Order: sequence, then C-alpha cells, then structure tokens
Amino acid sequence: MAAPPALDIDPFDEEFLRAPEPFHEQLRETGPVVYLNRYGVWSMARFAEVQAALRDHQAFCSKAGAGLSDFTKEKPWRPPSLLLEADPPEHTGVRRVTARVLSPRVIERLRDEFGRRADELAAGLAARGTFDGVLELAGPVRPYLNNTIKGLARLPVRVTAA
Repeated sequence: MAAPPALDIDPFDEEFLRAPEPFHEQLRETGPVVYLNRYGVWSMARFAEVQAALRDHQAFCSKAGAGLSDFTKEKPWRPPSLLLEADPPEHTGVRRVTARVLSPRVIERLRDEFGRRADELAAGLAARGTFDGVLELAGPVRPYLNNTIKGLARLPVRVTAA
C-alpha cells in the first residue's frame, strides 16, 4: 500500500496567506486528504471531501478545536467558539439563531452601511500613516458587527490601547 500523500507547505506562511490559490490548487491535486508534514495534521481542499466532513460530525468533530490545538487533549488557550467548535446537538441551536441574524437578506441590508463605516475607519487610520492593525482596525469591526446585528449599531464602540 502506498503512503498517503503529504506536503511540506505551511498554511500560516506569509507567502501562503498573501496568495493562497496556488497552494489550494496543490492541495487539491495532491489528493483528497493530504498530510501536512510541518504540523502533523491532515488537510482537505476538495469540495466533495470538505462538504462530506462538515456534514459527518460523528467522524469529523469540531469540538476538538478549529485550529492546531486539540481541545480534547489540552486545555484550550481561549474559550471554544459555540459556532465553530461545537457539534450537534449543542451547535444546532446556535446555528439556527445565527442563520436568522446572518441571512443573505440581513447581510445585504447591512452591506452599504458597513462599507461606509469601514471606509471611514480605514481612511482615518491611513491618514495617520501608522497604526496597530489588530487593535485599531480589526478591533472595532467585530463589536460593530455584533452590535449592528443585534440592533445596537448606534452605540459607540471604542477601542483603546492597553
């Protein structure tokens, strides 16, 4: 029996993150399931296999974590996500609520306002010349989206340096 396909690519490398398409193509061409030597994990990049894995929570669980850490074997370094790192039945209720508030109709209604706010934020930061991308750009986005979805968009969201 032949050894399973393996690659030495690093999905966290800057080159991969800047232009992931060639790497995704390499993964798809290499096989339905590919071992990533650097991290000792299995990867799937073909639609059929990914879709099957996402639908089979008995064979492919999410509760172990969505990253390289295995929350069933080590203490999570952060609280597990109820949406991304849970399996049925716990995941089902959260998914049902999330699907309603993030429906295509709701997202389309928010698109223009969010784009305007994002443009304003980016323009202000760019005018300064330098800024902390995590704290000052990404930081305000999540609470703004959460507040908007919950109907609280007019509440101020302020992020300050620690």
